[in-house]
Amino acid sequence: YLIETHTANMLAINASGKSKEYFYDLFGLFRAGADYDLYTAKKDGELVAALLLLYHKNTVEYYTPVISLDQRHLQALSLTIYEAMKINKLLGRTIWNWGGNGNSLDSVYRFKKNWGASDYPYNYFVKSNTPLPPEPDYDSILNDYRGFYLFPFEKKGPLN
Repeated sequence: YLIETHTANMLAINASGKSKEYFYDLFGLFRAGADYDLYTAKKDGELVAALLLLYHKNTVEYYTPVISLDQRHLQALSLTIYEAMKINKLLGRTIWNWGGNGNSLDSVYRFKKNWGASDYPYNYFVKSNTPLPPEPDYDSILNDYRGFYLFPFEKKGPLN
């Protein structure tokens, strides 16, 4: 449900989503209950929303929220987020990181802001164990590392 609905949700807002293989790798490497949790909401026995959260120390990373497009009116995702916040606070996780989103995702930004989120500079730190050529083939890199933030796109050019 999470993977299929994530794909549908990303298509609906014209955004790039994570692949099925990406999720399978994540679930294979991380430990449920320690490194992540998957919260779900049902109506009449049918899944209508899910929320994948990642953990590091006292921080909760709001990672992949999904809701069935035809069930958005129920606000099941908002309830799922609220319940997950309460549980994680009881577990001593005191920082909720809403993460960043692209400039084209104004509705996502407003949704997070309505929860009382504060804006902070957001940085990604990427370390490569393989040196890149001075004039990299960006299309090849993006294909090999789909779904990862690799470089500021407005600075596309030589990586020196």
